[in-house]
Amino acid sequence: MAGTVVVGYVGVSRWPGFSFTASHILYALPFFLILLVKGIEENFRHKSLILAAVTAVYILGTYNYFNKAGYLNPGYATPMRR
Repeated sequence: MAGTVVVGYVGVSRWPGFSFTASHILYALPFFLILLVKGIEENFRHKSLILAAVTAVYILGTYNYFNKAGYLNPGYATPMRR
């Protein structure tokens, strides 16, 4: 899996539209979350507290996305010539 992410990133990073890199490697997100939860379950003592914090971050992100609050796409935050 890590190999395909590296190949996907290298392939996309050569394009001038670097802001689209995240959307082209989005398929790796579920696998990253599986690894994150598995690591939390095996290595941490207060599992429920950490998983609740991760869940709260995702809920807050989804809330902000749909309310269009706190959204910044760095690819489009550059000054434009007029």
